[in-house]
Amino acid sequence: MGLPPSQAVLAQAHGLSGKTMTTQSANEDHAAPEVTVIVVSYNTRALTLKAIETLYANTHATAMRVIVWDNASADGSAEAVRDAFPQAEVIASQENLGFARANNVVAEMADTPWLLLLNPDTETHPGAIDNILAFAKAHPEAGIVGGRTVFPDGSLNIASAWRRITAWSLFTQTTGLARAMPRSDIFNYEAMGGWKRDSVREVDIVVGCFLMIRRALWDELGGFDLIYRAPKVNVQEKDKNLEVIGSNSIYFQKSKLHR
Repeated sequence: MGLPPSQAVLAQAHGLSGKTMTTQSANEDHAAPEVTVIVVSYNTRALTLKAIETLYANTHATAMRVIVWDNASADGSAEAVRDAFPQAEVIASQENLGFARANNVVAEMADTPWLLLLNPDTETHPGAIDNILAFAKAHPEAGIVGGRTVFPDGSLNIASAWRRITAWSLFTQTTGLARAMPRSDIFNYEAMGGWKRDSVREVDIVVGCFLMIRRALWDELGGFDLIYRAPKVNVQEKDKNLEVIGSNSIYFQKSKLHR
């Protein structure tokens, strides 16, 4: 199917032909959404279906617009999501734009005050989206808000938040000190060793698998920088981490998902 005029213009602005992607959306008579949930998938059909299923099942107080961008998957991901969740918008790209660029394109389509980046390999726990949005609203000083991630067995996945790389952290990583003392906040500096991600605190990096940001701030920063340029960079992608320079990132432990 062809693109609506607004999305055709957007596609051209990103160097995409009118045949590059197809989109499907559902018209619903609900309250105006406050947050656009962006899911970028690539050959993760079963995982993406579970991610969307738990997202809808465990979100009750938040009006949301869900957009799934499929990066030219060969496993029928886009069709499966369309069939299972007609209330979601599905964009089937005919080329793989990668994580950063796809998020940038979808964010430009969003017209909500908040954006939430959500990985397709996640399963949302009850109240996770409601809690993180409520917390973000209550803390406008936070540029980005992230939540707690756990493994399927419930054990902690520390990869939800990090400190930025420093000369000291590079030294402890290369010398093996970080591995030798994983619970040390001094020697395992980047991972904030010993912190169980069970409290609210400022962090340098919130991982892009579960990341809430005000749309206005996203626009101000320009989204993901597609080419990493150090040290002057507004937003950078590195192993799917979104780092905002000059804006606080807050870790909120009461929003949880597993991956």
